[in-house]
This record gives sequence, C-alpha cells and structure tokens, in this order.
Amino acid sequence: MILKSAKENDSVPTKTLSNITRLLKNKAQTNNQNPEPSLLNEYKLEAQIGQGQFAQVRICRSKDNGQRFAMKIYQKSKLDQKTLNGIHREIAILKQLEHQNIVKIHNSLEDDKCIYLMLNFASSVSLAEFTKDRQLSEQQIKIIFKQLMLAVQYLHSKSISHRDIKLENILYSQQIVLIDFGFAIQTDKLCSVQCGTPNYMAPELLIKQPYNPFAADIWACGVVLHQLLVGEFPKNHKISNSICGPLQRILLSCLDKNAERRWTADKVVNELNQITYQ
Repeated sequence: MILKSAKENDSVPTKTLSNITRLLKNKAQTNNQNPEPSLLNEYKLEAQIGQGQFAQVRICRSKDNGQRFAMKIYQKSKLDQKTLNGIHREIAILKQLEHQNIVKIHNSLEDDKCIYLMLNFASSVSLAEFTKDRQLSEQQIKIIFKQLMLAVQYLHSKSISHRDIKLENILYSQQIVLIDFGFAIQTDKLCSVQCGTPNYMAPELLIKQPYNPFAADIWACGVVLHQLLVGEFPKNHKISNSICGPLQRILLSCLDKNAERRWTADKVVNELNQITYQ
C-alpha cells in the first residue's frame, strides 16, 4: 500500500455519518453515573463490566428475545468535539467490518446526552488476564497469533489501521476477538497524530514524524507475540535471546526498527500458514 503524506483528518465524511443510526424521539432521563435513557426501553441494562475515561461498558439484554450485548455508553458531557468526532469515526468503521476475530457492532444509538454502541457479547477475558498466571504452549501461541494477524490482514485490506493493538484489547475464549477501535482510522495517507499505548508504539511514533499506521500495527502485533512467548515487553526494542524457532523470524520482521522493511500483514499470514501446524 502506497501512502500519501498529508495532515491527518479526524473528521468523518458526511456520507458516512448519514449511515449512523439515530433513534431519538424522547429525551433520555439520565444521570452522569448511571445512564438509563428511556429510548432504550427495548433493552434491560445489567452489570457493568468495564469503565474507561470516557465510557462505561454494561451488559444489556433484549426484552424481546433475551439476547445479550455489551453496551458501550459514552457521556457527551465528558467529550470535546475531537473526541466526539473520533467516536463517530469508530462507529462508521465498525459498521464496515464482518470478521470472526473482530468485535461486531449490532447497532448505535444517540440522544442529547449519550452515545450507545451495541456490541456482541461473549463470556471471555482479555489476553492480558488470560496469560497473567499461565504460560501458553508454542502451539497455542501460533494459533492465537495467526487469528490476530488474520484480523489485522482483514482491516488492512480495507485501509483500516487499528492503532492500539495490545493484550488488553484482545479478548480470548475459544478464539480471539480484537476490540476497542477508538483510535482506528481508515486512510491511504501517512498519519501524524501520535496515539496508542506507549509500550506498543513503534519507534517511528516516538520521534513525532509522519508514520505509516499499517506498519505501526505490525510492530504492535510483534510486541503482543513477544509477550505471549516470554511474558515481557521487548527491552530496548530488542527481542529476548530465549526466543528461537520458526516464530523468531516472524518476530524479528515485525519488530524491525525500519518501518519500510517491516513485513506486511499479508506476508506475516503467509509465513504463519507455513508453520502453524508444524
């Protein structure tokens, strides 16, 4: 993919925004700690399962068929315009995606106080939690990492970069699911906005120069693989001496300090296809 150098645009195209569902006919009766708007009377809000700077995540259940969703609730009073634009961009991107290893959005609702994202719910934990007290076998790691790379390959084929790949944003049960697209962007240009999680940021992000977001995703995937293999971050951008075997070559390519030499998602998947069942 050839990227053009340009200032990053955080706005959302009008045509895309017009496709975002808005179901507001009555004002919501909310408070800042426990929003339960009347426009969502088709759903029953249940336990809170997550809390971030701008949003909380709660289980909700359809009163019609009992289906459970994860409802991500953003309170507009906490959002500036740039953050609000980012949420609209996240919704627009999620609505384009249909992949077994990527979180699925079922609906989005908005009123004058909150934005609500209805996401698929599964009884799973993050890879950070799952690997906290256990060491995975190399075969398990190969399978998990291949699923992650298939998700990234799919995103990149649509010119979408996640920009915050990390263990905490990967759910795991029977298979992995990549979540939290708050920093995601769809672009054919270099990016200038530094975002993500510091320990997963590629070296080129740290010098605050325009960067290829797709190459930065590959670096973050390499950090994830390093953690799965040895339980720690690469030190000084170098891989652990204890890592060997077929995954070593992939890891070295993902964590190449030169972004132009870093493998693409297609190349990583092709390599994984050769070793997954060895």
